[in-house]
Amino acid sequence: FPSHDRTHEITNLVYTIPDEIEYSMHSDCAIADPFGPTGARSLLSTLEPLLSPYENRRFKVICIDLDNTLWGGEIGELELNEIELGGMTPRGRGYKMVQQALLKLKNSGILLAVVSKNDRDVVNHVLKTHPEMVLCEEDFVNIYADWGPKSESIANLSKELGIHISDFLYLDDSAQEIAEVRYRFPEISVLEFSGNPMILLERLLCEQRLRYQNITEEDGSRTAFYRSNSNRNVAIENSPSCEPIHKILEVRVSVADVGSECSRVLQLLNKTNQFNAVSVRYTDHDLQKLQIMSDSSIYAFRARENIVTGK
Repeated sequence: FPSHDRTHEITNLVYTIPDEIEYSMHSDCAIADPFGPTGARSLLSTLEPLLSPYENRRFKVICIDLDNTLWGGEIGELELNEIELGGMTPRGRGYKMVQQALLKLKNSGILLAVVSKNDRDVVNHVLKTHPEMVLCEEDFVNIYADWGPKSESIANLSKELGIHISDFLYLDDSAQEIAEVRYRFPEISVLEFSGNPMILLERLLCEQRLRYQNITEEDGSRTAFYRSNSNRNVAIENSPSCEPIHKILEVRVSVADVGSECSRVLQLLNKTNQFNAVSVRYTDHDLQKLQIMSDSSIYAFRARENIVTGK
């Protein structure tokens, strides 16, 4: 929990427990569980959204190997129809379900990036032409497909996105590649699954730092936003001074009452200190209380530019 005192708020959570969650003397005596299995699940579902502002922050980037991670087999050695993906085999269906789960995470605001030892042309061909492919090239913020160390690709991706490695999750079936990446970046998180797509799927669904709620419009378009950064950087590099930069980008700022942007404002306040200098985490209830206080006003500022919006 934050360092400031919010004990009274946690105490108030007791009054939100549903009436159907009752004390079980039998369960308490038998297995030291005062609520029993059913009550514990109900209690967790009640408290989880209330405690979410205090949880570890979500991963921002998932770096994904391709062979035996997004599909079965090595594309450099197989024909397109020999790749395990979809179809009627358990492994093929498993890989397709992994891609479906990753697509949902991408639409919730997490960036996907390919980090693979393959030829880029071969990778593009599979992504574009395989009939069972769920993910496409546009779903990835970048595709690193070459024969260099994967840790180097991850380092370049971190620099390109401006996101720290500690916010990365790495998926790879190779213990050797995982060891190489971990040696350079001990702070990176890894999901190990030994090439079994169903184990990978289960761990993706259970990973605490991949959970999401209150998805906003910006979350769904985050990949496109980051992909457009390269165009912005080119414009800035080719501009001799600050004034032309703003003219080239056509930056426009609008101000609105927080009411229409409540979900996005709450998300920004809790996900990063860039918009929360005092590191106080807020709940939806906190924001509602601030809105109705007579001595406070909350406004949302939105910036747009032609390179990002395409206007």
